[in-house]
Amino acid sequence: MALRYLVFILVLIVTLAGCRRGELKPNELPDTRLSIESINLSGENRLNSQVRLSWYGTDQDGYIKGFEISLDNQNWDFTTVQDSVFIFALETGSDTTDIDFYVRAIDNDNNTDPSPAYLSIPLKNSVPVASFNDNLSPRDTALCVSTFSWEATDPDGDQTVQQVFVRFNNGQWTEISTRENLISFVVDTSIGSGPATAQLYYGRNDEPENITIDGLQVGAENVLYIKAVDLAGSESAVDTSQSFYLRNKTPGADVLWVSAHTPNIAAAYRSFLNKESVQYDFLDYGSDFGSRQPVYWDPTFKLILNLYPKFFLDAPASKFPNPVTPDDVVILNYLAPIIQDYKSVGGKSLVTASIDKTLATNEVSAFANAFAIEDIDRSNGFFRVRPIDSVQPQPGYLDYPLLQPKNTEISTPVIVAADAEEFYVAQFDPRGNWEGEGLVATVRRDGNQKMTQVFFAVELHAFHKTGAPEPVEELIGRILKDEF
Repeated sequence: MALRYLVFILVLIVTLAGCRRGELKPNELPDTRLSIESINLSGENRLNSQVRLSWYGTDQDGYIKGFEISLDNQNWDFTTVQDSVFIFALETGSDTTDIDFYVRAIDNDNNTDPSPAYLSIPLKNSVPVASFNDNLSPRDTALCVSTFSWEATDPDGDQTVQQVFVRFNNGQWTEISTRENLISFVVDTSIGSGPATAQLYYGRNDEPENITIDGLQVGAENVLYIKAVDLAGSESAVDTSQSFYLRNKTPGADVLWVSAHTPNIAAAYRSFLNKESVQYDFLDYGSDFGSRQPVYWDPTFKLILNLYPKFFLDAPASKFPNPVTPDDVVILNYLAPIIQDYKSVGGKSLVTASIDKTLATNEVSAFANAFAIEDIDRSNGFFRVRPIDSVQPQPGYLDYPLLQPKNTEISTPVIVAADAEEFYVAQFDPRGNWEGEGLVATVRRDGNQKMTQVFFAVELHAFHKTGAPEPVEELIGRILKDEF
């Protein structure tokens, strides 16, 4: 009995020794899975190079703190996300490839899945697309400057577009920035006709890039071509702009004349300028209800204006819609910021424009200071000047001609800007119940007391009277040729 008891005790001790409390089990390694186990596509059905992938990991005795991703099972990048959009690059000259994609989970004990999840991704490169926005291209005729809006896209992701090239006519392809979708070209103004080069401007920059493009034809029709190249070296089809006629700056012309009136009124101003032998280039922004105004005042018109030291504008009170912005305003609004910059670099301007008294204060303030006025006179009644009345130069300008309207004119007088002077004041019909003054023209001078800006709040062609020389003709000629 004693021996049996001893054996039982020994067996029990051995058994208990094998089941001691608190013994740790071996750490479990994490496991990784991709949401897609395989992609069975070939030929034209292959994926494009932009692919969304997702993955997840599990750990039996802890939690997943992150993942590592690799394309060669050798070099790994850590991430905490569980999905992403990848843009894979294809080798130059190749339009198909298979991408090896690995992902492995890492647990809270820094253990890594020894068997990463794997996916073979069959890719086919997509060809990029480059195109012009024809609605925002130059009109039928361009004076010195042409502006284009373009875009380049790629089904593989627009980020894969690596290069964009443009070419005028039969010129050389020139690379431009992929980030600048608004480009302008200022032609070499020394070329009267035939082949010419141009400087490139990006966006609304005042300074050109160090890029010269050839292939333009002055005095002829021109087109601009564009193409894009992606990461794989695939080229887009070439897109072509609308054709436009390019005319250059007239030799000796130092005045840019813009008319926002109809052609018959513009003809009167043309007569004034011609009789005074003013050398000018002309832009017609009044025909066809203003449809000929520039698509982009800035940069297109700004770059044109900067080629001339003097500017002359005749404009009605009409509003003009803009094809790019939702604006529907008077032409003075479009011009105001450009004229401010133009004045700061020494440009001089003569403006004759009617202003509608119903314009709100904020509408007038948007352009007033740019044209040497503070506001319009908002006095009660209406201001009417008759043929028997006169528009008289003020002290300091008494050697300027007296003006008289051909017919009774209803106008809106102005208030002079603090840094400007009164130039002309009009007599008016006392029965018009007008309670204000009759200031209709202002003038600004620089530090040397030279005229820099003249603004008439009346349309000068309405004061056209016979004579030799005609007063309005004499006035315009003197300002543009002598004062400026």
